[in-house]
Formats: sequence, structure tokens, C-alpha cells
Amino acid sequence: MFICPFCMKRHEDTVKSCPDKNIPIPSVYIDDLKNSTPAVFVFTIGYSGHGKTCFLSSFLHSLYHGAILKKWPGFSFMGLNMDTLNKIHNEYVNILEQGKLPAKTAIMFPTPLILKFQNVPLKVKGIRRIIKRSKMEQKDLIFVFYDIGGGTFEVDEKIKQNLPILGEINTLVFLIDLPGIIKDSIDGSSAVQKMDYLLGTVYLAIKELGQAKEKNIVLCFTKADIMWGKKEIYGPLSARWKYGTPSVNELHEYFDKMKERSDSISNYIYENYTLFHSNLHNNFKSVCFTSLSSLGSQPNGNEIPMLSPTQVIDPILWTLKLERYL
Repeated sequence: MFICPFCMKRHEDTVKSCPDKNIPIPSVYIDDLKNSTPAVFVFTIGYSGHGKTCFLSSFLHSLYHGAILKKWPGFSFMGLNMDTLNKIHNEYVNILEQGKLPAKTAIMFPTPLILKFQNVPLKVKGIRRIIKRSKMEQKDLIFVFYDIGGGTFEVDEKIKQNLPILGEINTLVFLIDLPGIIKDSIDGSSAVQKMDYLLGTVYLAIKELGQAKEKNIVLCFTKADIMWGKKEIYGPLSARWKYGTPSVNELHEYFDKMKERSDSISNYIYENYTLFHSNLHNNFKSVCFTSLSSLGSQPNGNEIPMLSPTQVIDPILWTLKLERYL
């Protein structure tokens, strides 16, 4: 049996096409799962305009051109559903590479994007890991990315249509444009209300599945470059992240820094958005915080002065950490 990336139901190994969606299931995906290659399902959640398109575009751009290629020896990736990957590359990644801002879209890719990562550093399990904390093994891993549109989580009925996906996801990645929320808010309470509404809507769907407090959540504050240097408003979010992509041997130290930053942001959120902070910790299994800048600076109209993404890999690393692969 394997879990179908399109309907999220379990099928027999002989099934070659999703019976619900009528979409061929990549044979490599089926074979790899049969051979115990782990699959991680990544589900990004955020309001329209909060940076999801830029984040996903920048993350994929970093896989093609970023430091990860040199920092993780032998690392590579390939699309298992090439039509979806080619669409994303042509319509988003190429645009970003040309110094242009990708067009905002309700749904970036309606069909899940399935990527096979090779030579990804994963933790050594069992006695060997206990003996040496820093020991890592580079193995294969499958990622399935879901994008169901920023507006989806503003409409309860559409959430219900995606309950099968939510049911199988272990870690949710929330994207929040805090500067945008503050700018649009009359006062601090309305900022809390907007963040809480998004959180509450998803929580009710999880509750309906009978999975309350079973999900992890990675809270990513997007457009970090707007917050840099404005400590009086954004506290620890105002500090620019000074650590580059970690090598395999640097991962544990990198996570120590990520954890330290997460705790600092958590304290800031507690002090300034107490209700939102309490709702996170009362209703989810594990909560961690990060920030990212998909572009590295604010665009001039549609032009990006210099593409220099910061921390775009961190939500994925946090997901792997929370799901005990790192």
C-alpha cells in the first residue's frame, strides 16, 4: 500500500493512476515508497498577497542555483511529474531569474508538485546516532508540495474540500506578512484578529478530522527585508539573519541558531500578540517560528534590484526537524 499524492488515499501497489483524480501516479514515486524512501508532504497556508508565490518560486530557484548544491555534496533533485515542474519553472522561476517579480496567482500549481531529492542529509537512527550527535547520512527523500490558493483558507467550504490533504499532513507551514497586516490594521487588535481568523479556520477543519493537537506548525513571517532594522516595531524579526546555507556538518549548529531565534520570536509574539500566541500553543502539537525574505529587497514596481533570498530553506528544514528526519 502507498499514499496517493493526488487524493491522499492509500492504494494497492498495482494502482498506476489515481482513481479519484484520474491522474497517472509516477512509477518512480510508487517504487521509491515501496523501497522505504520517506515522503514528506508540504502544505503552505497563507492569505493572498502574503508572499506564498514568491516563497515557492525563490525556494525552487535556490534549488537550481543556490549554495545548497555545493554545501551538500552530491545533492540533486528531479521532478517526478515534469509537466507541473516545467510549468513552475517557466512561469515563475525563470521570471525570478530575469529579475522580475512573478505574477500573483490564486493557485500556483493546481496539481501537487512531486520532487525527489537525492543525497539529502538525514539523521542516523538508532545507536549510532546516540553515540555521535553530529552524524548524518545523505539519503533520498520525496517531497510533495501542495498549493491550493491563498484565498482557500478564507472560505470554510473550500477547506472542507481539502480535508483529505489536511488529514495526512503532519506539519503545516503558515506564511504571514506581518508588515502588511500591521499596515492594513487600524490597531493591534485587528492584526491579531486577522492572524487568529486564519488559524482558527484551519483549526476547525483539523478538529473535524479528529486530529486536534496532532499537527505541527511552522510560522514563517515573510518579507523580512521590510522588518530589518526596525527593532522598535518588530523586535527580533528586525535582525537580519547572518548565517548562510549550512553544510552537512554544520546542520546541528544551524538548528541551534534556528531554535534560539524561534524562541526569541516566540517571546516577541507572546508580548505583542498574546491571544494568537496562546492559540498556537494550545491547539498544535509543536510550534516554531522563523522569518524569510524571498527576494532580499523590495521590488521597484515589477523589477527586483538584486535577487538575494534569505532563509527560504528554513521552513523545509524545520519541517524535516519536526517530522524527525533531522
